[in-house]
Amino acid sequence: MLNFLIKFFALIGLIILIVYVINYFVSYFKQKQANAANQKVMPSPSYMQNSGIRCPDYLSNVGGNSVSFKCSNRDFNIDINNPEMCYSNMTEKTTDFPLITQGKTWELGNPNGLTSMTDQDKWDFVRTKLPDGSNGESYLSRCDWISNCGSASNVDGVWQGVKKWCDMADPSQATM
Repeated sequence: MLNFLIKFFALIGLIILIVYVINYFVSYFKQKQANAANQKVMPSPSYMQNSGIRCPDYLSNVGGNSVSFKCSNRDFNIDINNPEMCYSNMTEKTTDFPLITQGKTWELGNPNGLTSMTDQDKWDFVRTKLPDGSNGESYLSRCDWISNCGSASNVDGVWQGVKKWCDMADPSQATM
C-alpha cells in the first residue's frame, strides 16, 4: 500500500511538472509572437505607448501632470491654422491631451503587467477630451486636433499612428 501511494504521488508530481513546463513554453511563444507583431506595425505600438500617443508629430512633450500630457510647438514653430482653438495656452504655444488610462497600454501582448487596449478602447481614447474646468468647454481631442489644427484650412494636422484611429468606423458598430 505504501509503495502504491509513493508511485501515485510521484505520478501526480510528474503530471504537475509537465503541465508547468507546457504552460511556460506556451506563454513564452505567445509573448514572442506578440513582440513580432509589435515590430511589424508602423509606427510600432511601443513607440505609440512611449512617445507617439502623447503629442502630434513635430510638437514636443514637455511634461504634464497626473491627467494630461503637455505638448509644445516652441521647438519647431510649426504653422497652426487656428491657434486660438488649437492651443490651450497661447503664450506658451502648448496644448494638453489626456493620459492613457492607468494600467492600460497601446502595445500588444499585455507587456509589463499592463492590459493591452482593445480596438474599442483605442477608438474611444483618441476621441477623449480633457475638461477645461474654467468655462465648461473642453480641450480638443486628438481627432479634433488632427481635423482642426493643420498648417492651412482644410489641411489635417500630422499625427502618425493616431489618424487611422480617427478615420476608422466605431468598432462597436461593426457587423460580423
